[in-house]
Amino acid sequence: MNVYCPAVRNSERLEYKLAFHEILRDRIRALQECGKRIILVGDINIAHKEIDHCEPQPSDDGTAFGDHPCRLWMNKLVCNVRTPSLGCLVDSFRHFHPTQEKAFTCWNTVTSARETNYGTRIDYILIDPALMEDFVMDVSHEPGRLGSDHCPVVCAMKLRIAASDDDVKINKAAALCSKYYAEFAGKQQNIKSFLRRDLCSVRAPSTNDAIKTTLSGSRKRGTSSSGQKSIKSFFSSSGLSSSRASSHPTNEGHQKSSFDFELAWAIKASLKRQRTHDQDQQLQWKQVLTGQPPPTPLCHCNQPTVLRAVLKHNDNWGRKFYVCTKPAGPKGDPNARCEYFQWADQRGKKKDTITYQPPDATSNNGQ
Repeated sequence: MNVYCPAVRNSERLEYKLAFHEILRDRIRALQECGKRIILVGDINIAHKEIDHCEPQPSDDGTAFGDHPCRLWMNKLVCNVRTPSLGCLVDSFRHFHPTQEKAFTCWNTVTSARETNYGTRIDYILIDPALMEDFVMDVSHEPGRLGSDHCPVVCAMKLRIAASDDDVKINKAAALCSKYYAEFAGKQQNIKSFLRRDLCSVRAPSTNDAIKTTLSGSRKRGTSSSGQKSIKSFFSSSGLSSSRASSHPTNEGHQKSSFDFELAWAIKASLKRQRTHDQDQQLQWKQVLTGQPPPTPLCHCNQPTVLRAVLKHNDNWGRKFYVCTKPAGPKGDPNARCEYFQWADQRGKKKDTITYQPPDATSNNGQ
């Protein structure tokens, strides 16, 4: 089973996540009761133990790290190989590496925390106890494989597959395959559905096209149906005479005045749009050419700071602040950022006696 468990941003999200957890565990238990052997992989969004978190601290409401509701649920889901129970799986990485520290799989990209390995372990391969002893050889992380804020978790297994026509039909998809889901029934089945003519988009006419249509329509008004029929008639005397005759209709004055009015209206509208466009461009240039912003303050490392904004939904949401440009990391690490912090709207004012804690110092993942 490949799964992504919701992350927690507020109390409402926590309730939703816990409900998702219970449904997931009920599904695991039901499959095990049917004799299935389960391997659950994916982002659980929970750092189970303190060893799995770079900064194991109590929650905002004062709840101890290990007493968080998500971790209490994780305690029920994860079991030991020697004490299996229904609805439980083995944390395969901790089975082989029970005391390995800083074995993180997710880092905050905003603070460049991956450079100092300041993250959490929230990606798991949870395996049925019946499979661990005989099939699983080792489980490891690949933090050097970039491309995401997560890194791969790799499980090495020894498998010997033997199948016969009597017990297994190789060509038949598994019963849980998505092709059997009701929400996917009746949808696209082959590439031909992409080539249906009624799916082709029709380009909407632009303003210039509308002007051209108006002008061309004005020119065509009053045109005789007995006009030039072929290219040869252009070189014949009769063709020239008929062309001259058709170019001077009897109501020439009325048509000319109508055409001049519509042409003037189209030109006026075009000039108005051009003035609006020029004004917009002038405003954009004024916003750009307002001069260089004032230099950022220096941090405790005597380096220019970087301006960030609070992303966590609280009373300071969206408020900007200055912090050190180095990546987030543990205290005492010379490669990690210093403890400098200043609100941008208080710059130049007398500093308060309150010591501010930089918002979002670590990733919210893992709770």
